[in-house]
Amino acid sequence: MIIPVTASLRGFDRRLEDAALICGANRWGAIRQVTLPLIAPGVVSGALFAFVISFDEGVVSLFIQSPYLQTLPVKMFGSVTRDTDPTIAAAATLIIVFTTVLVPAATFATARRNRVR
Repeated sequence: MIIPVTASLRGFDRRLEDAALICGANRWGAIRQVTLPLIAPGVVSGALFAFVISFDEGVVSLFIQSPYLQTLPVKMFGSVTRDTDPTIAAAATLIIVFTTVLVPAATFATARRNRVR
């Protein structure tokens, strides 16, 4: 997650935020209207990487789980090793649907934003 966020911040021009402050925006307004939209692709891709990698870390999830709550990787691991319930199929279906909806939506939003400019 660190690599895409760092790359996004490295490509960010701080002078744009300073220009927003000079034009009358307060600090929070400049961050919300200038900084966040410019670094959003790096933050979103970093969040997606972290989400996908979290499924691979089943052993770590087993050790840090709460006695009251189970994370999805722990539930999936238990479903595979102990009993046969449709948890794996349901989780895989939701992840596939989420990815299938998210990628075209992001592509459409990027194309629309580039067309407006």
